[in-house]
Amino acid sequence: MRRSPVRRQSARRRRRDATYPAARQAVYARADGACEARIWPVCTGQCEQVHHKAGRGGPDPHALDGLLGVCHRCHEWIELNREASYRLGFLVRRNVGPVGGYVSSSKPAGQLGPPPSGPAPGSKELR
Repeated sequence: MRRSPVRRQSARRRRRDATYPAARQAVYARADGACEARIWPVCTGQCEQVHHKAGRGGPDPHALDGLLGVCHRCHEWIELNREASYRLGFLVRRNVGPVGGYVSSSKPAGQLGPPPSGPAPGSKELR
C-alpha cells in the first residue's frame, strides 16, 4: 500500500488553529445547548456543531462574533442554501468592507476598492 506524505502545517496556521478549541467551548456555553440558527422546519434544536460565518480563512477565523452554535441539519441547510444564508446573516462575505464597498486585494488593508463589475460571487448569471 502506497502512502501519501502528510502535508506540513505552517507554524502560523498551527498558532491560529490553537485558539479554536477555546472558541468552540465559548460558543457552546453561549448557546447553552440550543441551536442558534433555528431554521424552521429542519432544526433539531440542539447545538451540535460550530459554524464559521466567514469560513476558516482570514486573519481571525475563530472570533466569537463570527461563529454560530448550530445543529447538524441547520449547518447542512446553511451550506446548501448559500444565497439565502447570506441574506439571513448565517454567512458573511470576507471581501466586503465596513461601508459596503469591496475590499481590493491590490490596495493596502483597510482601503476600499470599487465594487466588482458583473454578478455577485456565487449568483447565477442569466444568459
